[in-house]
Amino acid sequence: MRNILIFVTFFVQFAGMAFAESPIDERRAIVYRDTDFPGGDIQSIFDTTLEACESACFTRADCDAYTYNSQSSACFLKARAGDPAQFAGAFSAQVLARPADLLARAEGQAARLDFVHETDIAAAARRAQTLPHDYPVGGWSAEDLSEWAREAEADANLAAAMRYMAGATVVSDAAGDWIDYARLSNAAALATEDTGDARGYFDQALDAAIAGFLRSQGGPQEANALTEMATALENLDRGRASIPALRLAQAASPRDDTAEALDRALGLYGFRVTDTSVDSDAASPRICAEFSESLVEAGVDYAPFVGSEISGLAVSAKDRQLCIEGITHGTRYTFTLRPGLPAASGEALAQPVQLSQYVRDRAPSVHFPGRAYVLPPTPDAGLPVVVVNTGALDLTLSRLPDRNLVRAFDEDWFGRSLTIWDESWFNEALAEKVWEGTAEVASELNRDVTTRLPIGEAIDEMAPGVYVLHASIDGQSQDDSPPASQWFVISDIGFTTMMGADGLHVFARSLTTAGPLAGAKVELLSRANGVLATVMTDDDGYARFAAGATTGKGAAAPALVTLAQAEDFAFLSLTGPAFDLSDRGVEGNPAAPPIDLFLTTDRGAYRAGEVIHATALARDGTAEAIEGLPITAILTRPDGVEYARTLSTGAMSSGTSAGGHVFEMPTAGSAPRGTWRLDLHADPDAPALASTTLLVEDFLPERIDFTLALSDDRPSLNAAPTLEVDARYLFGAPGADLAVEGDLRLRAASSVEGWPGYSFGPHEGGFGTTWGSLETARTDPAGRAAIPVDFPEVEAEGVPLEAAFTIRVKEGSGRPVERELTV
Repeated sequence: MRNILIFVTFFVQFAGMAFAESPIDERRAIVYRDTDFPGGDIQSIFDTTLEACESACFTRADCDAYTYNSQSSACFLKARAGDPAQFAGAFSAQVLARPADLLARAEGQAARLDFVHETDIAAAARRAQTLPHDYPVGGWSAEDLSEWAREAEADANLAAAMRYMAGATVVSDAAGDWIDYARLSNAAALATEDTGDARGYFDQALDAAIAGFLRSQGGPQEANALTEMATALENLDRGRASIPALRLAQAASPRDDTAEALDRALGLYGFRVTDTSVDSDAASPRICAEFSESLVEAGVDYAPFVGSEISGLAVSAKDRQLCIEGITHGTRYTFTLRPGLPAASGEALAQPVQLSQYVRDRAPSVHFPGRAYVLPPTPDAGLPVVVVNTGALDLTLSRLPDRNLVRAFDEDWFGRSLTIWDESWFNEALAEKVWEGTAEVASELNRDVTTRLPIGEAIDEMAPGVYVLHASIDGQSQDDSPPASQWFVISDIGFTTMMGADGLHVFARSLTTAGPLAGAKVELLSRANGVLATVMTDDDGYARFAAGATTGKGAAAPALVTLAQAEDFAFLSLTGPAFDLSDRGVEGNPAAPPIDLFLTTDRGAYRAGEVIHATALARDGTAEAIEGLPITAILTRPDGVEYARTLSTGAMSSGTSAGGHVFEMPTAGSAPRGTWRLDLHADPDAPALASTTLLVEDFLPERIDFTLALSDDRPSLNAAPTLEVDARYLFGAPGADLAVEGDLRLRAASSVEGWPGYSFGPHEGGFGTTWGSLETARTDPAGRAAIPVDFPEVEAEGVPLEAAFTIRVKEGSGRPVERELTV
């Protein structure tokens, strides 16, 4: 009989009921296989499933058992379980109610499991639903099944022991049996070599441990459930979640083995140092520790958590990295990260961590500073180069024909350093090598040293054009010390371009004399390297490309401007970002389009039935009036439906309109209230040239006015000042017996009187806006009211605050009039 139980397979599919409100169902079943409970029928259900049969019984308070005939798909609900009788193909079940105190306790226990997912608790509930059908042990006692489980475990037959304990759990539904079922599931998983079976057993152990914890009453039993839960979580690749489980277990019942397991979990999965790095090649080196979790973004000073015998160190934290700066090259450092160092999650470093790192000397390197590329053709011409820990450079100079400039920009080569492979292909396909040599440069250990390379002699006999100087470190592999490249053009021409609606403007001057360059040839090149247009500069060094030459798309889009005079040459790319003066406080209106239309209405709000008067002025890109331009005005209701359309040609009785248009658009008394939109079009099928919004509302002017005054013009948060209201009707009478209400908001003051240009408060964190309410009041016969002010409790140490009081006084009709006072 015991062997039959171990290998029994329940062939009727049971899906189980969905997990709903409680982590434990109110009722449970003990299933008997090939068994009928004769008599006691209260309802018969045909052509149904076992799942539906059990659900129907669970929903009836008078149902204490059921029998399901799998051969005929018939269900018989019973008021009691009769004496069992053998019946092949029948499944019967006793239905038992769980105690009310267990259900209530389970709700609180589930809330404590905040380190597992809601789906985990739902899975445990579903396991409790399906386990009676996986193990139909009706007729056996929990004591016998538990004894057989212990015997099987003693014989090292963990799979059999686990199944026997599953049966005992079905019969008893006791916390201890659930926990033993979890323990044996974990043991079976650790014993098997089949990874698929092992994962299934660990899932089973997690469900059983959660079910046991929900049913436990604290103390050692609760601790046992949590330790088995931690074992399952760790082996399900959720080691981080095992830490709070073990902490909760140790709090429930302190044990040495649990403390050891917790220390182990903290070391493997807790907040800890996972890696260290040394940024030795930076001018200011630093040592960084990488943590397993993100650090606190702001508001925490990590310096006290770094122990060192060296003073003057700077500690910074970002993301998961804690970095120590203020160190020097060629030195070994030892630091200790102290316990308590906090993570953003609330975790803290449990044990001290010692870091010992050597900061080596910087690797030799070379680079050219800046992106400037115009070099005047003077005998003392030079290029600055920055080197680290090297005294000699290998130099190569290449010349790029001007017709290959567009290609260099398209390949994103211009202005950046070329790798050894790029340089080889560059010199073969685009440029020619014109000079090679070496240079001795100044060097100081571990410091950036800038040296001016006097290349005047090298370029003395060379024609103006675009050049690239490649610099590499003598005797070093280019893989270890990448070379640097400086692009430059030898030219006396400096020019500026400006793009507008009327085309591209070019202004050229000599770099030597700053005088205008007259008679220079200016070409506009496309992305496809074609010449879009050619112009000559005038006596002022000015030239303009018509707007049509700059409107191309794709390959025909303008990409480069070249300027040549005699043997001199210069260029400027149009594909990079334009020089934006707005970040320097110089910003004007956008460039005027071909038709610049100004629109205004005589008012912003109208009553239904009134006439909307609108005026428009049409100007071209140079602010000249556009005469005879037909303008269509379209008035749209708040619901988006067109209400009226009017055409104006700008004709005036005086014979000239100066580009002006006047529209009169009446509204009906039944016009919808809300926000209307007025659009002006030159072509009704094209986007609007100008738009404005206006209100159509049933509004009345204010009939009262009032003033506000605070008894203390500089109150503290602990003070209780009085806000005084003085209301009067606009025709002169006091605003007596009017309702007064309002609120206040506290916010950081943007400035402090007597300290212009200064800001006060913490650099990080700041102070957000806090709202508070004021007591309601009514004005006295003289129209006055006094409202006591109670500021909300806030933490704003070192932050100057301002309080904004918004007060509303209601007229007799109930309409409020609002005023604000800020102190």
